[in-house]
Amino acid sequence: MEENGENVDVNLGAENVDSEIVDAENVDNANKNVKFLAKHNLAFRGSNERLYQNSNENFLGLIEMLAEFDPIVQEHVRCITDDNVHVHFLGHEIQNELILLLAFAIKNEIITKVKQAKYFSMILDYTPDVSYQEQISLIIRYVDVSSNFVSVEEFFLGFLNVNDTTGQGLLDVLQDDLKKLDIDILYVWGQCYDNGSNMKGKHQGVQNKFLDNATLDNATLEFCCRRFEETLKHNEQCDIDGK
Repeated sequence: MEENGENVDVNLGAENVDSEIVDAENVDNANKNVKFLAKHNLAFRGSNERLYQNSNENFLGLIEMLAEFDPIVQEHVRCITDDNVHVHFLGHEIQNELILLLAFAIKNEIITKVKQAKYFSMILDYTPDVSYQEQISLIIRYVDVSSNFVSVEEFFLGFLNVNDTTGQGLLDVLQDDLKKLDIDILYVWGQCYDNGSNMKGKHQGVQNKFLDNATLDNATLEFCCRRFEETLKHNEQCDIDGK
């Protein structure tokens, strides 16, 4: 009886290992789909979240394609369509979780490179979204020195929700977010803003508030996006007229 019991335990253990391997493969396939769609800026979900139905969009469409030649995906899809499982790796909650995990990993990589470069510039644009929530878009520009090929990189780090739209309020939101990202604001050597008075205003704008807090050792350069663009166009026209 003991031997039979041991055999049962061994078989159950082997089944658990096989199940874990299959689950890991299914998660890996879902993760690859997420990376593909994000890289090509494609929509994940449509109006329908069921396999082999119209308007289920790209994520489930890729799974249907993989099921044609991958036996593990094929079996997982079969269990879902036959209603043998109700908790699986293709739902919108799993997709959102994978998106957040990838975003977290990418952001950490960007922050690591910013710290290696030490000095960086900020590009801020202040605008409400479609629900009229005031927000700032934060872009970091730095010199990537992490490899032998040195290059200037520019990355979008996210939207910052704003409740106080004054220059001081916007600066407080910016400082809090940089602190959360563990980026030292003292190493900001360039600022670029939109043309709003609360952003580039000489007395109460973010750029002036920021300069008030800056030390002499990191006297920051500030630019207004529109004026900078106009300057570039003017210089280009002068070159054309000179020729």
